[in-house]
Amino acid sequence: MPCAMMHLMCAKEFDYDAHIGFYIGNIAPDCIDIREFKDKNHLRIYNADERLKKLRELADSLRLDDPYQFGVLLHLYTDMSWDLGPMAEHKSNYKGDDWFSDYRQEIRYISKFMYKHISWAEKLWEDMKNADTDIYSSVLYYPVENIKGYIEHNVTVHKLPHAIESAAFPNSLVFEFCKKTVDEFKKWLNEEDLI
Repeated sequence: MPCAMMHLMCAKEFDYDAHIGFYIGNIAPDCIDIREFKDKNHLRIYNADERLKKLRELADSLRLDDPYQFGVLLHLYTDMSWDLGPMAEHKSNYKGDDWFSDYRQEIRYISKFMYKHISWAEKLWEDMKNADTDIYSSVLYYPVENIKGYIEHNVTVHKLPHAIESAAFPNSLVFEFCKKTVDEFKKWLNEEDLI
C-alpha cells in the first residue's frame, strides 16, 4: 500500500496534464480505512497470479474512458506492484516489534516529504478538494463523502510541519518505483488490449 503522494506521482507519470478525475481515481480506493474492506477491495486476498487476473476482471467492469475509473485501475495496479515489491521486501527484512505500525509511519514520511518538495503537489490537492463531486461518484463502493473527507484530511495533514525523508524508502527508491510501475502498467494495458 503506497502513500497518497506516490499514487499521485504515478498518475502524473502516466499523464502529467490529466483530467482531475484521473488524479482523484488514483487516491479514491484508500478512502475507506477498514482493513478487511481494503484487503478485499485491493485484491490482497489473492496470490500474485490470481491478483493480476482479478485486476483484469475488474478492468472489464470499469468504464476506462472515464478518467476517474481509469485512475482507480492505476491505483490498484500500483498497490499490487508495491505490495509484491518494496513492501514485501521491507516486511521480510524488518527487525522490530510492530512491523505494520512502523511501516505506516514510513509511508506517512514519504507522502509528507513528497508533498513539501514536489512543485505540483499543493495545487493538485487543492484542485482535488475543489472538484465537483459528480466527477468521482461513479464507483459506488467508494462513497463520495469518504473520498471528499480523505482529500480534506490529506490537505490538512500534508501542510503540517516536520517532513523528513523515509529511511526505509528513500526518495530514489520511491521515484524509481513510480516510473517503473507506470511503464509496466502501460505494457500490461497493451498486452490485455485495454487501450
